[in-house]
Amino acid sequence: MIWAFFWNLTGVTVRFNYIEVANKFFLKIFLLKIA
Repeated sequence: MIWAFFWNLTGVTVRFNYIEVANKFFLKIFLLKIA
């Protein structure tokens, strides 16, 4: 139960970080296309 809780917490954190990195990445490409 405790392991599952930590596993879910880690999964959510990793997903959030991945989304944040992807947003920055696409933003850079978007700005480069405009420039």
